[in-house]
Amino acid sequence: PPRAAPAASAASLPGDSGSDVTPPKPLSAYILYLRAKVQAQRPALETVTDFRKATEAEWNALSDIDKQPFHEAAKMQRDLYDNQVAFCAKSCEQLVGEKFLDGRPTIMAFARVALFHRGSTAAENADEARAAYDVVYDEECRGAEILSLSELKARVCGDERATRRAAARTKSFIGERLYPLVHRNHPELAGKITGMLLEISNAELVHLLETPVALRLKV
Repeated sequence: PPRAAPAASAASLPGDSGSDVTPPKPLSAYILYLRAKVQAQRPALETVTDFRKATEAEWNALSDIDKQPFHEAAKMQRDLYDNQVAFCAKSCEQLVGEKFLDGRPTIMAFARVALFHRGSTAAENADEARAAYDVVYDEECRGAEILSLSELKARVCGDERATRRAAARTKSFIGERLYPLVHRNHPELAGKITGMLLEISNAELVHLLETPVALRLKV
């Protein structure tokens, strides 16, 4: 029977690779000051050029003490950026034990990588869509999750859209491996059953992939 697509195809998700997710560049102290002025005064579009010139003159006239809060904020951004770059350069067992800030605006919570699930081949381990990393958040109410490397990088970089793309690609990755297992026992309903299974958490799906008995009991 024709194979039903259990999830969106990875090919249909542009920019879904974790390798194309990069940390946002840190801002300078002056740009942080300029942003604060813009938010406070909201200049009209036609006056932006004059506003920027006036703000630059104000910044140059500020004392070092008045500039200090903006320099400190800029340093915090640089430190965070350096940590994000270092995290995104790692993979597999290198990430186990690493603590990170989930920088998505809706989350902003600390977590750590507790475990890496090694696959059977080097190619499988290198696939950034594979759900392979156990992540535990400091906030107990969030519980543990199993993420792909793409999802991890997107969360570390605080990119909501990239996180959603990566999550969809991970579901697709799982669905492509789950479908043939379901098809063995339910060839006529394999597409429908696989689609229903993909609604549960990645942690449970990984367990089903790794435990044939659990999968048989589930379906």
